[in-house]
Amino acid sequence: MSGITTAIEIDRDAVSRFCRKWSIRELSLFGSVLRPEDFRDDSDIDPLFKSLFKHHWMEEAQHAKLDTLIVDALAEGRSERELAQVTNEFFQIAGFLDKSLQVQARFNVESLERGLGRTIDGRDALIVQQYRAARWTYLISGLTHDRFKATLEASSPKMAARVAAALTPRQPQVAA
Repeated sequence: MSGITTAIEIDRDAVSRFCRKWSIRELSLFGSVLRPEDFRDDSDIDPLFKSLFKHHWMEEAQHAKLDTLIVDALAEGRSERELAQVTNEFFQIAGFLDKSLQVQARFNVESLERGLGRTIDGRDALIVQQYRAARWTYLISGLTHDRFKATLEASSPKMAARVAAALTPRQPQVAA
């Protein structure tokens, strides 16, 4: 795993312990962290996955462009006061979603435990990992995209600063 950079934080020691415990010789991660530039002709990624990811990211790029156009159109001609109100409403929606992701992470682990018929060792840590993964996927990744940040900054530097401040990592509540 040395020399690999990712867009997510990985506890390499924990991954190594996990792999040793379960006699895993090679572990690969893929998903939303991958970027189109990762798919070079000399890449060792399976050609079918390479094609799938390439076309997925082409579609995502189109969504990002469309989202930028929509944000530009919605922000155009709005006062700073109106944009502040929109930001407040956005934070209310995002806060609701964030709490829902925490609850869903707990539900996921409880469901897994029911399926296994036992309590999972380190269940709180697993709930935190589930939450962080979902939070990255549904909240953080889009808000940290360079194009989105530039669009937000152009529309309202105050709004951009509030969103940036809200992106600090947080510790989820794991208790029911």
